[in-house]
Amino acid sequence: GLAHKALVPVLGVSMLERNICSFVAKGIRRIVVAINARETEIEQYLRTRGKAILASVDGTVECLKEEQPLGTIGAVCELQDKCSHLVVTNVDNLTTLNWTEMLSYHRRRGVAMTIAAHWQPFRVPLGELEVESGNVLNYHEKPWKKVLISSGAYVLNSETCGMIPKGRRTDVPDLVKVLLGSRQSIGAFEHNSAWIDVNDASSLVDAERLVADNFGDFGCWQPSPQAERLQLLIRS
Repeated sequence: GLAHKALVPVLGVSMLERNICSFVAKGIRRIVVAINARETEIEQYLRTRGKAILASVDGTVECLKEEQPLGTIGAVCELQDKCSHLVVTNVDNLTTLNWTEMLSYHRRRGVAMTIAAHWQPFRVPLGELEVESGNVLNYHEKPWKKVLISSGAYVLNSETCGMIPKGRRTDVPDLVKVLLGSRQSIGAFEHNSAWIDVNDASSLVDAERLVADNFGDFGCWQPSPQAERLQLLIRS
């Protein structure tokens, strides 16, 4: 059968592993992966390869099994008592976003939630008119527009995690509405990092091109791993 979306390789490395390494590279040492209880292939990966990656930096990775679908943010309610701040991302997003900078921004702002945001160009499929007082001033055929969109990455306070109802599907827009309705502040962390949402075969091709074009950034670890140089002299 087909591999689970999280295990689909991008230039030979699965999206799940790229996301795990992205966190580890920026100093995050405790990772929780929310999965469907029937996604045994992901659980097996986390118990083997995933565990080995985190063990190499004295970190941990664990599964949070959803017995029923909890949406894009519902699972974090289970983590309220386990951390003061929680960084969340979607497995099908690949990015060079600096997680520690985003976390620092969140803490400085003192907000309930921070959403990573970037300007994304879109092409309008129809002609756009500029009109004033009923008169056409200009006609733009299929123009390009830039829109500030969510990058599918978030930072939440433990208190915010506790506002999510247990056992009920909750998507990010639902949580945003609840927070704004209770007059909680939400920060926008604008960035220019490489980013892509891999949701079909064509975007997978684009993702491989993006990783190739930004190979050093996708493979950048801070600080760099310690390396020893061995000099070997062979005499015959």
